[in-house]
Amino acid sequence: MTGKPALGIGSSSLLAAAASCDRAAILVISEKSVPRKVAFAKRLGLKGRFFSVPTGYTEHMTEAETLECLMKAAREALREGAGALVLGCAGMGSAASEMRRILGVPVIDGTEVAVRALVLGNAGR
Repeated sequence: MTGKPALGIGSSSLLAAAASCDRAAILVISEKSVPRKVAFAKRLGLKGRFFSVPTGYTEHMTEAETLECLMKAAREALREGAGALVLGCAGMGSAASEMRRILGVPVIDGTEVAVRALVLGNAGR
């Protein structure tokens, strides 16, 4: 409507993960989120490339609590063969940098990926 580029954080994160590995895990808030994430990946043409791991994350957690619950889910995802981790909620982004440092694998925060693409001017191209 404005002629300005716009990117969704969900599609940005899944496409970035798909570019980095064959199979990635989406760290979701709860089991209820799983069907939505599976359907979304399918709409993007990425059927079978992702699996979801519930985290128990809530928006009321401190940064330390967020990191702790995401690390538990991340370790499970890595045991199940994930080559990258997608944070399934914008509120989880504060843990991305520390998770990358600790785990040594791609941890993809959709907000970070979308903003980077917009700043670098390659959105929608």
